[in-house]
This record gives sequence, C-alpha cells and structure tokens, in this order.
Amino acid sequence: MLSAAREIARAEKSKLLERAMQEAHARLDGEARRLKELQKVNRNVSVEEVRLAEQVVEDVTRPIAKARLRLDAVRLILKNA
Repeated sequence: MLSAAREIARAEKSKLLERAMQEAHARLDGEARRLKELQKVNRNVSVEEVRLAEQVVEDVTRPIAKARLRLDAVRLILKNA
C-alpha cells in the first residue's frame, strides 16, 4: 500500500515541479530579458541590475529543482464490513 502511494506521489511531484518551474520562469524571465534589451539602448541600466534579475530567477528556481518527495503521514481508514 505504501509503495503504491509513493508511486502516485512521485507522479504528482513531477507534475507539480514542472508546473512550478514553468510558472517561475514565466513570471521572472521577462524582467531579466526586459532589462537586457533596455540596457542595449539605455546605458543607465547597469550590469548589476541585469545580474540581480538573473539571480532572482536562479534563487527561485534552484529550490524548485531540488525539491524532494517526503512522506509526512499515512492515513488508514477502516470500514466496518
């Protein structure tokens, strides 16, 4: 029973991590790209600003990529027969 639950959880974990990674990139990559493009035409945009935006993306996505599956609890439900 536990092994079946672990398999289901692994499948769900993969889906959740993929979705979380996509959402993180969708929300954060745009800012880094925008700053890079703006830097080409506006020298007031510093390399540090671009680096910081890229670092934010990395700081958010790194823990998502390293997420592990953990069994916190098991619920056993008995039905009177």
